[in-house]
Amino acid sequence: MSNRLIEILSEKETSEYLKKEFNNITYLEFADLKDFVNELYIISKKAINEEKNIVVVGD
Repeated sequence: MSNRLIEILSEKETSEYLKKEFNNITYLEFADLKDFVNELYIISKKAINEEKNIVVVGD
């Protein structure tokens, strides 16, 4: 997933991608989603660079 996320997004393209994919959300929800995706992007790049795994638990 991390590799796919990095293929799709770069830090500057995140907003444009999210606007296209999630065009029915409010501005505040968009801001939260953008923050989440940016953090996930950073964490994913770090995990790949350090050859670590990301484990997700929960819904």
